[in-house]
Amino acid sequence: MNSTALSRLTLGVAATAATSASGAIVVFDIPDTTYDSYLNNGSLSFSAINLESATYQPNNFGVSPKFQIGAGYEYFNFQGNPGLSAAQNSFGSVGNIIDANLVFADNRTPDAEDVPNGLVYLGLRLTSGADVHYGWFEFESSTGQFGGQYIFTFTRFAFNDVAGQSILAGQTTAIPEASTLGLVGGLFSLVAAAHIRRRRQQKAAASDKFLALAAGEKLG
Repeated sequence: MNSTALSRLTLGVAATAATSASGAIVVFDIPDTTYDSYLNNGSLSFSAINLESATYQPNNFGVSPKFQIGAGYEYFNFQGNPGLSAAQNSFGSVGNIIDANLVFADNRTPDAEDVPNGLVYLGLRLTSGADVHYGWFEFESSTGQFGGQYIFTFTRFAFNDVAGQSILAGQTTAIPEASTLGLVGGLFSLVAAAHIRRRRQQKAAASDKFLALAAGEKLG
């Protein structure tokens, strides 16, 4: 197999690796909802989270799993019961790992002052039978013009549909499996080695022709 054929094969496997992932990240876009603790309005609630159909039901507490999120005058409130819990450790930023190493609780009520300003992620854990799925909840946080006023805008949430597999805060697409990436890397190395050998052979042949010409030989 020549280097051109190997290059095409490598590109084909690379394209497969880009789409052949260990699972999918299911993202739920929700209507942006702003909670203003000074005005005491804007809480958000939804339930019946279904990863297979990528659907949920807003404001239906008769169906599980369910949660409600909002804020009081001086606190940020998250309640999920049953089947859904939030990470207790901290509020994270883009790229933070959300997995079994975090501590989760069904009810979380930290002080609003502990929530940093800007784009914030809250780790989620969804339990469905024996399966556990990890996810994130995204919102923007800011302080208002009045003392003790906190403003939160809830935007979307997501889960990894592969049970037990971690997710990165803000991650929206799955990552190819390491074994597939290794195969692609190996093929690229093979192509590179073939290309180097071919260049060396071309240089050696050119050198032989030059010496023959210098010796007065005719090239046929």
